[in-house]
Amino acid sequence: MLSSVYRREKNRAKQELKLEVRNEIQVFAPTPEQLYSEFFEAINRQDDTFYVVSFTDQHLLLPALHHNKTRRPKMSLIMPSMLPNGTVSQSSLIPLMQIDCEVLDTRLIHVKQGAIPQHLRAYGNATAEKDPSTDSKVSNSSGSDAKQYKDTYKPYFMNKNLLKRDRQFYNLG
Repeated sequence: MLSSVYRREKNRAKQELKLEVRNEIQVFAPTPEQLYSEFFEAINRQDDTFYVVSFTDQHLLLPALHHNKTRRPKMSLIMPSMLPNGTVSQSSLIPLMQIDCEVLDTRLIHVKQGAIPQHLRAYGNATAEKDPSTDSKVSNSSGSDAKQYKDTYKPYFMNKNLLKRDRQFYNLG
């Protein structure tokens, strides 16, 4: 099914190029669909679904303060965004996109490393192989041989009790 979607998109792109091509030289600039097609197939990308994919540990995961187990959990994704139509924001403000969702399902998926675009593989994370020279060394209690270990990624959560105390400060209600 996905391959037919990509073929259809590829044919549409070819038709657009035929309309745009005149007697001009064009620089080859592959579309995101062309650049990431292998990765899109690996994650079973659907046309009607937004995806937020992160290969870096530079994110903050905040738990819900109140969770109702009779309803689906909600999630709000907030990330840097571009302003529409090249508008410029105030220099002290950073435009962020907020996407509110209800979580339908969670599951662990496995993607071949080769399916991930090269420029995204460069960033370190818990699943990527690290250079042994950068691993931390820890000596055991006897002080003899040093053991090498790989740093594991640990997500950071905010303590709910701290948030409850500081509700007025954060204007959380």
